[in-house]
Amino acid sequence: MTSTFVLTLPPSPEFCLFGIDWWATCMTKGEWSGWMQAIFSVLAILGAVGIAGWQLKTQHEREMKTLMAKGQMIADTLRTNLLYAETWLKEMSGRLNRAKESGAVYRTEGDVVMAGSVVLPTDEQLLHITSIWPEAAGALVKYRGGVELIREMLDAVQQHRDANFKLPEGEVEHFQRICMTTRVMLKQALDSLPLSESWKVPVEIPADM
Repeated sequence: MTSTFVLTLPPSPEFCLFGIDWWATCMTKGEWSGWMQAIFSVLAILGAVGIAGWQLKTQHEREMKTLMAKGQMIADTLRTNLLYAETWLKEMSGRLNRAKESGAVYRTEGDVVMAGSVVLPTDEQLLHITSIWPEAAGALVKYRGGVELIREMLDAVQQHRDANFKLPEGEVEHFQRICMTTRVMLKQALDSLPLSESWKVPVEIPADM
């Protein structure tokens, strides 16, 4: 009769986390090694994602800072041009009002010269402003359209009439409406554009429109 001997190895010793003798906290060296490898792999992935996110955020903040700095420079330039145009439009409104109320002669040659010297917002400036202050950009587009229309109307007067010609009452009223609308859009643009440090005291625009 043949006897069979089975060699039984002793179980691998277990190591308990913080000395807590519980099945969920006690594992062999091999099991602990596997868990540690898995945990550190997850932490490495999370760390890589976190670093990438931080880099993207930093880059975005840097780009926004550059965008805002350029936008403020454009806003300062536009404000200077708008204040010059506001002076002209206010004076033009006064001449049109006098022509309508008292029958005075409306002289167009001065307005033709001033209208030609007004610097309007460019497409590039408007595109940049739109991405930062869309409300101001909308008002600037309408303001630019108003000034261009006034220029066309003044040119038509210069080409077909004497510079001292007394405009018909209906045409004076039409000029007034266009001028008033343009001034409203101009003021809205000024109110929407931020003041930089170079503009310590906000310039008040008369509200007599």
